Amino acid sequence: MYSDQNICEWDLCMYCFVPFSGTHAGIAFPTSMLFVCLQSALTYRLAKTQGEYYLAHLRLCMTLLAFVGLVLSGVFFCQESFILQHASAIFEWVFCVIIMLFYGTFAFEFASMSGDTMAVLARGRSMGPAGRELKLDTLVGMGGQSHQPETMSIL
Repeated sequence: MYSDQNICEWDLCMYCFVPFSGTHAGIAFPTSMLFVCLQSALTYRLAKTQGEYYLAHLRLCMTLLAFVGLVLSGVFFCQESFILQHASAIFEWVFCVIIMLFYGTFAFEFASMSGDTMAVLARGRSMGPAGRELKLDTLVGMGGQSHQPETMSIL
């Protein structure tokens, strides 16, 4: 099935890229943790309605669970036991799933954003300073309908 040359290439690949994988994980996981901590703090800071506070509590719980998963992953990774290193890999995946679910909570905030708002925001960057006065006119006078100002409130 495999020739000796293929096995040697595989070994070379493993020796070359596995240390980088650990380095990348060592940078990516704590950076993700920093992001969710800052985002949770911002959610509390900007919360005005009860629904936004519920979202802030949910994000805080997810942040704490992710932190526990990251710490346990790091502690078990340093052990010599195969079982504990396997547990470390499981906690890494738990951490990643929690972070992905955390990103999913942004859907609540962006659900109230209309396509008209996205179109105006997309066009606004290319218009420059002169186009900023047109943004409000475009939002209010689009299609002869007056739109209510959109908020980031969930409920």
